Amino acid sequence: MPPQPIDRNPIPRLLVIGGVVIALAVFAALLFIPRSGGREAQAGADILPPPWRISVNVLNGSGDTNYTRQVASRIAAFGYTIKKVARADNFTYLQTAVYFPPKCQSVALRLAKHLGVATKSLPGGTAACQLYVIVGPARSPGE
Repeated sequence: MPPQPIDRNPIPRLLVIGGVVIALAVFAALLFIPRSGGREAQAGADILPPPWRISVNVLNGSGDTNYTRQVASRIAAFGYTIKKVARADNFTYLQTAVYFPPKCQSVALRLAKHLGVATKSLPGGTAACQLYVIVGPARSPGE
């Protein structure tokens, strides 16, 4: 007896092809359509450069080298480029702060917010944004 041709139903095959086309369309839409993350863009809002484009000098202003290195590690973990870790001009700084040149306040505020510290302006300077973090004494966990 000769083999009989198999009767195939095309509907399951069409459903799979349709599902693949829909998945590709969704992927393309997510890839190419700009999104704001659910937040409306604020008029005049600063567009900040990514952290890895910002150089940060971390200076020991309290005499505690270990704490200064811990702060530098935290800054690096946020993606900033650590230019150097060194001593400040003296060890009398009472608190940690981010110091910034003119026109770099928004970048400094972002780093200060990450660290939970204050910002202070530096006089003069026309170079690209280069921040200085002068590390004061270590804070106790309750502060």
